[in-house]
Amino acid sequence: FRFYFPFFSKKLVLATQSIADLIISGEAPLQEIIRTGGTQGYGAFGGRYLGRGIREEGYVGYYTFVQQVELRARITKFQLFSMRIAPTWAVFSDAGVISWEAKDIAESAKKPLIGFGTGLRINVNHNLVIRADVGFSPHEKHKPMIYIGIHNVF
Repeated sequence: FRFYFPFFSKKLVLATQSIADLIISGEAPLQEIIRTGGTQGYGAFGGRYLGRGIREEGYVGYYTFVQQVELRARITKFQLFSMRIAPTWAVFSDAGVISWEAKDIAESAKKPLIGFGTGLRINVNHNLVIRADVGFSPHEKHKPMIYIGIHNVF
């Protein structure tokens, strides 16, 4: 589920994403268990898309619950040659509960995996987003993780 709540003439947007992966039957291969998010095809929790601030694809399980929140604030907008440029600052938080067994979900939920951070997005012509984030997590002793990518996380 994704929701976007614009404020102040769309200069400020609260974006949220919730993911629940619950059903894998049989003895699925690890590369299928790692795939999170259904049609989005994210990897396991941790890294540039899910669990920013946590090592890349560090947490895997049959049961995955993810909540992501970003507050995006457009700094300005301007023309450069024939391109419309809109730099945006974002703060974010990602949380996940991962479990191999259904009976362990409640115990895992007592200590969710949490990452948070900030970043800059450069929106070009409303259809290209260049993203640079720095994330932190208590699970990684607050060691900064830096991510450079194309497009918003969600």
